[in-house]
Amino acid sequence: MKNSRRKKRISPRGAALIVVLVGITILTIFIQDMAYRGSVELILARNQRDELKAHYHARSGIQFSRLMLALQKQIEQIKIPSLSGLLGITNTTTNDFGGYMPQSLSIQLWRLAKIDCYLTNLLWEFDETPQADGLASTCFDVTISDEEERLNLNQLDAPDLKTSIALAQLLSLIGDKKYNFIYEPLESGSSPITPTEIIQNIRDWIDENTSASTLNLSGQGPPFLDGFSDENYYYSSKYVPHYHAKNARFDSLDELYMVHGIDDRFMAVFGDRLTVFPSINSRLNINTDDPVLLELAIRSVADPLKPDPRLQNPFFVEGLIEHIRQLKVMAGFALSVQDFVELLKAAGIATNSAITANTQNQRYLGDSSSTFRIHSLGTSGTVKRTLTAVVRMDKEPLGQIVYYREE
Repeated sequence: MKNSRRKKRISPRGAALIVVLVGITILTIFIQDMAYRGSVELILARNQRDELKAHYHARSGIQFSRLMLALQKQIEQIKIPSLSGLLGITNTTTNDFGGYMPQSLSIQLWRLAKIDCYLTNLLWEFDETPQADGLASTCFDVTISDEEERLNLNQLDAPDLKTSIALAQLLSLIGDKKYNFIYEPLESGSSPITPTEIIQNIRDWIDENTSASTLNLSGQGPPFLDGFSDENYYYSSKYVPHYHAKNARFDSLDELYMVHGIDDRFMAVFGDRLTVFPSINSRLNINTDDPVLLELAIRSVADPLKPDPRLQNPFFVEGLIEHIRQLKVMAGFALSVQDFVELLKAAGIATNSAITANTQNQRYLGDSSSTFRIHSLGTSGTVKRTLTAVVRMDKEPLGQIVYYREE
């Protein structure tokens, strides 16, 4: 009887061990969770710190670029003759382009200098202390491009003479037969659009009236005439949701996607050659690096009444463009309009009297700019931030920002 009672008793010695093991397990989970949360918060705080540093380094790149461009405007006020100009040399060798040598030196400081944090460290002898966490040091890298080396679409709603020049340049650019594939419809049954229709649609988007425009290519009277149809026909009936033409000038190139006939194909080919930011009185800069726009500048100087058949030869045009690029390097990466006209004359190309009569005050082409696009990439560790700003240097000492975008 006593043995059976002893067998029913349960010993309490193992319960304490179980409690301890459960407690240790819970405590371990709790500590691991705290450690994980702490590491995540540390990474988030580090990323936020790097994002902030990258952002402000990108802003530093923009501000330093504005300082560089302000210095460039001062340099442009100084007329520096080139070595050939001092020696009175106009032609050196005889070749297909006459061998003309630039007579003036146009230093493009913003093209010559690589603008980044290493330049600022060199100028101010600043040595950044390495980060304690071992990440890469912060830096910025800037790319500056000239907005006036592009065609200004807002000039299609300028005074008649300026509009005529912009119309001729734009029609020559987008009307080239090699770009015909852009205007073919993507959907079967749709009718193709023409370059002239696209130009008319751009004009209708920015002019003040609501009637559709028509081109006047006769050379007599205004370049655009008011038609009788509704400029909002496609926007109010074909597109969903419906909308209307802006009837005001473009504020950015993104607005072009809202103009009927302009799509990704058009922007992929011409987007980098168009702008809306400079003044409507700006002129196409002959110092563009774009071969298509440089060819357009050559055709703008050529006399339309005495067309040179060699300009229809792509090999001749390509050689002439390469020759101009070589002369630009010799002249400080830029040519004056006078030098540009003279080298075309030396190549035997008849020039437009409207330009040659007064190369400084003509309204077709220019050799210096006041509007620039600044693309600044700020880096901190593995984080990168990109800022894009368009600056008008004719407004304030350091320029006025007319467009700003963060990416």
